[in-house]
Amino acid sequence: MARKRSSHRKAISIPKIARKVQIGFVVKDAKKVAENFTRLGIGPFIREEYPGIKATAHGKPSKYKLLAYTANIGPLEIEINQVLEGSPIHREFLDKRGEGVHHIGIYVRNFDQEVDRWKKHGMRVLQQSRLPPPYPPEGGYAFFDTEKLTSVVLELANPPPPDLG
Repeated sequence: MARKRSSHRKAISIPKIARKVQIGFVVKDAKKVAENFTRLGIGPFIREEYPGIKATAHGKPSKYKLLAYTANIGPLEIEINQVLEGSPIHREFLDKRGEGVHHIGIYVRNFDQEVDRWKKHGMRVLQQSRLPPPYPPEGGYAFFDTEKLTSVVLELANPPPPDLG
């Protein structure tokens, strides 16, 4: 007896225009973790403090402050995040799961177009924001609710941090 295939949504693909991929960690002490990576030969790290990021988290306004250390390993970027103030999704992750890999980020050239495309495929945005200066006005990021599908949050972003592009 022939089985009927269940109907699935059309597959969404990672943009072929992806510029870089990032592994994002959430930790309690970003400086310490960056120093530990450096001892392993990974680095140098660039320190960035994001004061007063205004975002939408779970559809509601959210403001937070984040400390991030970023470094390249070939085409891969490592981002180590520490929440300094507020309650972004990073804090939820830390409270629920503890320190660890939080997201895989994909840097894309056409950020708004890619976010819209993912939404049209049924992907729900967990948190989204525009990036503060020195980033260009079209710079932004969006974290998608993909944990049940992939075991990790997926992020679309543009552009990469200064000096890491």
